Amino acid sequence: MSLKLTSGFSLDLGPLKEPLGFIRVLEWVFTIFAFATTGGYSGTTHFTVKCPGTTDVHDVRPTFGYPFRYCGTTECHLFHNEAMPILLPIHEISPSNETYLQGDFSSSAEFFVCIGVFGFLYCTATLILYLGYQHVYRQTTRGPIIDLVVTAAFAFLWLVSSSAWGKGLTDVKWATNPEHLVQACKEFCQPGEFPPMGRLNASVVSRVKAVHLLQIVWPPP
Repeated sequence: MSLKLTSGFSLDLGPLKEPLGFIRVLEWVFTIFAFATTGGYSGTTHFTVKCPGTTDVHDVRPTFGYPFRYCGTTECHLFHNEAMPILLPIHEISPSNETYLQGDFSSSAEFFVCIGVFGFLYCTATLILYLGYQHVYRQTTRGPIIDLVVTAAFAFLWLVSSSAWGKGLTDVKWATNPEHLVQACKEFCQPGEFPPMGRLNASVVSRVKAVHLLQIVWPPP
């Protein structure tokens, strides 16, 4: 009976007023912010095609999204089922009306989202520990030390994944830039609207979470 009383769940919101709980809540929010903005992204770029000898102007709107894997070939598209085809008007200069975005930026994006998901799960678990089992957490020094080591590991992985995704995002912007897409058909193609990248730009801001993770290094009261 005494074991149940000392190890049972007991809600205490006090840790939220301390750096231990407050910063963990910030980390929890940043992890959601990170993987939600990247993992759920879908965008559209745009350029126009004017066939020689006519006045018709056709809008071409290639779509793209997470995990940003663009093979550039029909065979690769059929295998991965991720790179959506770009349908071009058929005319004498270009007998084929199907092409694809090119480039594979999935590794950095998937790594970034993976760390975000695992970080979210860890933050959720530790918040339950802080708020419901604080008495158990502070019974020995083993709990805080393990928490510190795991948090430091996540901080390092977050810095690495954020840096990798920052470079990957730059490559995604280049691969979907309308001015880049029309380089192969300058004679009859014109760049259009740039794809909206606000959500992806915001995801990179989540690298600040690594700093918050590092701030957890303080002696427990």
